[in-house]
Amino acid sequence: MQPPRYVRAVPGSIVDDVEPRVRGFLKEFLQMPATVIAERIGWDRSMAVLKERVRLLRPVYRGCRATLTEWMASCSTER
Repeated sequence: MQPPRYVRAVPGSIVDDVEPRVRGFLKEFLQMPATVIAERIGWDRSMAVLKERVRLLRPVYRGCRATLTEWMASCSTER
């Protein structure tokens, strides 16, 4: 019999809280740059961490693509 081992819980990421919003943007506008997503969600932390999460999430939404033209059109109507 082995003695009990201490197992530390895996810490979350600072991106976890905003991931649902990031997913929403990617679902609607797959080609939206991570920098624009950061601006829209008010991201003021490390861009490297956010860009990495966007890079990992993008393939999930490849089946429901929005074109860059559609994204650009939506930008012009928001202002």
